[in-house]
Amino acid sequence: QSQIPNPQSPIPNPHITLSLIQLIIKLIKNIKNLISLINLHYFKKFIKKMKFTSFLLLFIGISCWFQGVDVSTWDEYIDWGTASQSVYFAIIRAGYGFGHIDNYYETNYQNCKANGVKVGAYWYSYASSVSDAEQEAYYIIQALSGKQFEWPIYYDIEEQSIFDAGIASDIARAFCSILEANKYYCGIYSSTYFLNTYFDDDVKTRYTIWLAHWDVEVPTYQGEYDVWQYGSAPVSGIGDDVDVDKGYLDFEPIMKQYGLNGY
Repeated sequence: QSQIPNPQSPIPNPHITLSLIQLIIKLIKNIKNLISLINLHYFKKFIKKMKFTSFLLLFIGISCWFQGVDVSTWDEYIDWGTASQSVYFAIIRAGYGFGHIDNYYETNYQNCKANGVKVGAYWYSYASSVSDAEQEAYYIIQALSGKQFEWPIYYDIEEQSIFDAGIASDIARAFCSILEANKYYCGIYSSTYFLNTYFDDDVKTRYTIWLAHWDVEVPTYQGEYDVWQYGSAPVSGIGDDVDVDKGYLDFEPIMKQYGLNGY
């Protein structure tokens, strides 16, 4: 088994790795955002009624996740300078199937980097066999070459034909093992239903999970996950209907410490 770390490996406090400085910065941003959403008069009354410790704990709770988006050519050109004011990380589509590179992959990567947005990437699978998954792994490795990613590289598995064939876990292992052999931190993207129904436990615990479960207060997924795609929403600089995510693990220190994802 690869020694490349994942959230189930013995990394200290893997699910809340916010440094004090990061927490303070996020706290200030969230307070600012909340004030802009609530009438200032009522906001002041709200503060007066709360004890300081309760108020602080409330906003620390709000701040213990990172706001993210995932984007592809369907989102067209993005003003990342504007988006970076509210977006901490972006998972960008590198491509799909057999060597098809997303039309906006290079543009999104360069503009995220230029505006301080942390970047991960994903490859949408059309694999019908383990051999296909291996080919998709080599395609994304080519696309990743020469770049640095602060967030994981995900294998997007959601085609019904994959589940009908009963190969979801097999292709996940094949793809991720190749990525890890090339020093990339690899994860799996899929929905709560698909993960609960079609993936083996060893896959779900071995690789970091990017979970899709929309329009619920709490996902019903039975395992651990480090990113939750919770729906779609307007995001300044992107548009009125972009996929939005919550990240619970600060991956960047892991990438840099272990020399992963181009670091």
